[in-house]
Parts: sequence; structure tokens; C-alpha cells
Amino acid sequence: MNSYFLNGLRTYTFTGKDDVISFIQYNNTILVAVNAEKIMRSDEKLKTLINANTGYADGLGAVMALRKKGFKQAKKIPGVELWFEIVKAFYLSHSFYFIGSTTEVIEATVT
Repeated sequence: MNSYFLNGLRTYTFTGKDDVISFIQYNNTILVAVNAEKIMRSDEKLKTLINANTGYADGLGAVMALRKKGFKQAKKIPGVELWFEIVKAFYLSHSFYFIGSTTEVIEATVT
């Protein structure tokens, strides 16, 4: 699995959701979405958080930057779609904890 630094943020070059799911089956990691806003404002705390975990291209800006770095097959992996696939793949063997957004949105997601 290749990774590139985008303004100091290590971003892995997954080719799609299935690629991410295969990766997390064998790697105990936290997935962190990387998008243009994070690339542009990457302060030291954000760099530390993403570089200690697994950043993936969640936005078109990150995909374009990866392609410019030479990874022509980079794909945008929308977080909401990815998380539904992860839950579908692992709900029988893993538990999940949802953070962020509002209580209403989290409850709707769980439902």
C-alpha cells in the first residue's frame, strides 16, 4: 500500500472501498478522512493525528493532489459510503462507536 504526503499529511492511495476494507482486516488502525480543507490547514496537531493513523482521500481535492503526485488510479472514497460498507462487512464480529455530528444524525445513522 503506497502513501504520499500532501502538505505533510500521509495519505494512503486506496483504489476504492473494497481496498480499504481489505486493508483494515489486517491492520489495527483508525481511518481519517483527508480532504482539501485538511490539506490546506494542516497544523501540527492534525498532522500528528493523521500520520499516526491511516488517512484516506475523502474529497476530490485529495484525489487530485494524489494524482498530481503520480498515483493516477486514486479514487475518492466518500466517508459515509465507506462506513456503511465497513459496518456491513464487520457487524457480526466487531462493535462500532460513532462520534461527531449531532445526536439526531448519529441515531439516524445507527438506525
